[in-house]
Amino acid sequence: MDDVRTILIVDDEPHMVRVLAVVLRDAGYRVVATDDPAEAMQIAERGDATLVTVDGHVAGARDLVAGLARNVRTHAIPVIVLTEAPIEESAASFANVRALLRRPLSPRGLLEVVAACVDSAAHRDERRMDAA
Repeated sequence: MDDVRTILIVDDEPHMVRVLAVVLRDAGYRVVATDDPAEAMQIAERGDATLVTVDGHVAGARDLVAGLARNVRTHAIPVIVLTEAPIEESAASFANVRALLRRPLSPRGLLEVVAACVDSAAHRDERRMDAA
């Protein structure tokens, strides 16, 4: 696997996908986007995502986050939930949710959270490989 981290964007608003993609690509991330939670799960199961951002309002978003948390291949992938509504504590109950961000997002704030989540996941993977 190369050093480029892939961010999977799950959002049904084309404008938001474009904005997130530009911010993330400019920061050096590879971006994959879908508006379909089932497709997102397939992408994650293939190992094609280092981190997932999910629009909390996408139909099936909660099931996607829960499915990622339960799946042995995807449970360690950090998830960031994006929302325009007041943040529900129930969304944070999944172990894979590392952050809940309220829209509108600042690009700098988003990148700080993404970097922290990606770095945390990378360190966890390194510890796992050292223990093996």
